[in-house]
Amino acid sequence: MITRNADTAIDAAFIADVLKEFREKRQPRLKWLKDYYDGNHAITERTKRAGQANFKITHDLPRYITATVSGYLLGKPVDYASNVQEKELAELKDVFAETDAADVDAELAVAASIYGIGICVLYIDEQARFRFAAIDPRAAFVVYDDSVAGKPMAGLYWRESAGGAGRADVRDIRLTVATESWTQEYIGKDYASLQPFGAPVTHYFGGVPIIEFWNNSDERGDFEGIISLIDAYDQLQSDRLNDKAQFADSLLVFTGVTLGTDADGYAEDDTRYAGARYAGTDEDGAGVDRGRGMTPGERLRIEKTLSLPDKDAKVEWLTKALNETDTQVLADSLSEQIHKLAMVPDLSDEKFAGNSSGVAIRYKLMGLESLTRIKERGFREGLRQRLRGYAHYMELKNGTRLDADKVNIQFSVNLPINEYELSQTLNNLRGLVPEEVLLGQVPFVEDVAAAASAMAAQKRENARVIADGFGTFDGVSQQ
Repeated sequence: MITRNADTAIDAAFIADVLKEFREKRQPRLKWLKDYYDGNHAITERTKRAGQANFKITHDLPRYITATVSGYLLGKPVDYASNVQEKELAELKDVFAETDAADVDAELAVAASIYGIGICVLYIDEQARFRFAAIDPRAAFVVYDDSVAGKPMAGLYWRESAGGAGRADVRDIRLTVATESWTQEYIGKDYASLQPFGAPVTHYFGGVPIIEFWNNSDERGDFEGIISLIDAYDQLQSDRLNDKAQFADSLLVFTGVTLGTDADGYAEDDTRYAGARYAGTDEDGAGVDRGRGMTPGERLRIEKTLSLPDKDAKVEWLTKALNETDTQVLADSLSEQIHKLAMVPDLSDEKFAGNSSGVAIRYKLMGLESLTRIKERGFREGLRQRLRGYAHYMELKNGTRLDADKVNIQFSVNLPINEYELSQTLNNLRGLVPEEVLLGQVPFVEDVAAAASAMAAQKRENARVIADGFGTFDGVSQQ
């Protein structure tokens, strides 16, 4: 979190100061995390002498962790509910559907998992419609005051583009600064030359329209704490292949055997008899050696045989002993520690059998459940701020009065469900729990209110059919 005194003026000096802090202290870390997410691990920089095996195996564990955690958090799109603001809530859902809120939320969840923070910007499109989008945390941040409440003071985001007729060494910077009431554009060739572009523009969101979605209180990515373990796993598996390659290139050691001369003392590379061997064939078509006798090296190469001159002579491979068992134990240990400390289970593990009960699966996912609850709190606060910006704008635009703080924000995790087991549980609770609450637990029911209304209509229809069979309906004779 970047903080400043609440009385600090938001001017050119303020902008230069917070930009310097972000670019020097936070941006390198964010780039490092993105590199690992993209597969650019430390092993890719390893060098060895020419001729040595140098495999550089990277494992896409950061992407696996991010995909698993983000998918689990937003198994279904976030839902918004309120018992007293049904009309306003219906309008909210329509607007959020138009702006693809589910896709934006998924982008924010992935960014928060990678960088420890996701960033959303609110804006109004050309038709005066409320909109929002996820932006790159490597080029955006919010400044908070240093009070206990940590109130947002201003948000900044920028874009870089090549300038100077395509010259790569010249950059154009376009920076947007947004406070609670206005936004201001700045442009420049570099960060030191940024100048205001046009006048400040008033916005109508009632707060800073750049919102941070924190992954946790430390703004830490989901795989950030286990990068050293990922490096160790990469190196172990790379060296494992290096050992295999070196084993294939092992030396053949001859003891008491000279490969370079034949029985007459001619060297293997002697050219006096070049082309003489096998210059003709006998009556059976076999080759006839009309030159000198073959050296042991030639015989080994051509006939795949070797005659040793005496009992002390020997031939053996010089190899490095490979202990695959110990290597595999170490690899399994590293993999287990990675998943344990990341709180993300290895879903390919045999422990996740397809016939496990819902309770058994939840015990195995206890770490991921705990991690998700922490992520939900930070994500919910960001969504709440977004709702407040929406409510403030819509009230000014058309008088819609939505109390954002009374909207219930609901998350549904993406958990495998034993539907038969769930149906038994719901049947046991029937009559003890309201019908709509039970319907909310059914995974394929997306609109609980509509489902409850359909159930009530079905019950009335069933009652009518039964009554018709007995000749009465609602106590009135049908004869």
